[in-house]
Amino acid sequence: MNLQIILGQIAGLVSLVAFLPYIYLVFQKKIKPNIATWIIWTSVNTLVLVSYYESGARTTIWVPLVYVIQDLLIVAFSIRSGYIKWNVLDKMCMIGAVAGIILWLVTKNPVNALLFSLLIDVCGVFPTVRHALQKPHEEFLLSWLLIVLGSLINIFALTSWSFELSVYPIYMFFGNLVILLSLVMGKFYKNRAFIKK
Repeated sequence: MNLQIILGQIAGLVSLVAFLPYIYLVFQKKIKPNIATWIIWTSVNTLVLVSYYESGARTTIWVPLVYVIQDLLIVAFSIRSGYIKWNVLDKMCMIGAVAGIILWLVTKNPVNALLFSLLIDVCGVFPTVRHALQKPHEEFLLSWLLIVLGSLINIFALTSWSFELSVYPIYMFFGNLVILLSLVMGKFYKNRAFIKK
């Protein structure tokens, strides 16, 4: 077994471990994720998983597979404890996810679907960034830290730096890093506001 295969599996395992406490806390109603974001991510990540696999990804496929499974679980558990706000951005992201599927079916090119899905995923990040900044106590910092770590390891699992194989792991690292930094900033500013009172 080569190093990239092992790193891809480690990245998937780290990503899985990252979300176990998150899923548990959602189930316990201790954190309240925005269901709209997770529904978007479930739709988009399913499209990403299939189109990324069809683009040739093998060693780095474990992270998107874990994301689809954990997204489904978070949506299921969030229905009773999370909150849902379908603003214009959320609705546009869902329309975009459907458009990505149509684009793939029409062009028969999985790379087009992958790129379109990542563009939609960027839109899905915004509600969680806003939530992390405004209500950092409703997110779990350790999970996001491990997600960033898993995404970083997944970059090193690449067997080729071709655009279609490298764009997803690189995007996921930076996208998750933005959420992590937003959460850290939200906690920092909430703690400063508490100390000033």
